[in-house]
Amino acid sequence: MDFNLELIITIISAFAAFVASIFTVSGQTRLTKLQAELAEKREEKAKKLDAEAILSKYREPLINAAYELQSRIFNILKLGFLKKFYLNGSPREKEYAIENTIYVIAQYLGWTEIIRRDIQFLDLGELETTQKLSALDDHICNLFLDSRLGKVLRIFRGDQRAIGELMITNNKYANSAYCLGYAKFIQRAQDEDFKYWFNPLREQLDILSTDELENNTERLQQLQHALVDLMDFLDPNYLRHPQERRNKIEICNTNKTFN
Repeated sequence: MDFNLELIITIISAFAAFVASIFTVSGQTRLTKLQAELAEKREEKAKKLDAEAILSKYREPLINAAYELQSRIFNILKLGFLKKFYLNGSPREKEYAIENTIYVIAQYLGWTEIIRRDIQFLDLGELETTQKLSALDDHICNLFLDSRLGKVLRIFRGDQRAIGELMITNNKYANSAYCLGYAKFIQRAQDEDFKYWFNPLREQLDILSTDELENNTERLQQLQHALVDLMDFLDPNYLRHPQERRNKIEICNTNKTFN
């Protein structure tokens, strides 16, 4: 009888130990899974903070660059900016019409290159904000290089990067990169490296100042639309530029005349 009791106690103890071990392993598994989930959430939060920091840092200069470029395109297509100031303006106005138009193109490419450099080593994953910003920027890049839209103001991807690189200068006090200002751009306009990259744009803007503009509106129109989309993403509440200053151009194709 004592033997059977001891055996029963032994079996019960073994079973209890077995059950306890199952709960211990299960608890450890759940704990490991929970720790992994928490680590993943911390990593995702860190990525979001990085993305928000980048958008916060570059939102202002990028939206201003996009605004100035789309505004110039609007003025060229709707208000005859190049004809008025390049063909019929004073010498100073002629220079401004071409050089400042080149500058606002280069300024946008400069800021996109700065952002690209700043985020290339960050693992931002599949975050919606960075995906959206990247998609909008890629669309604008593709519009510049699309050969189906003609040769005027066609800028290949590598040339876009090169122009952007030329526009980057460093702020030694803030230890950060920023885009060359217009005055410095004019000072460097006659440098041989600048001439190589920007003279083709001068020639193409000369074409746009003539009646050839009517045959080269599609790229400009689509670029203006894409730049407005970028502004709407960066400033959806119209805090920096009012809604009425970002209207998309509507062009009547009949007889190639403007609305």
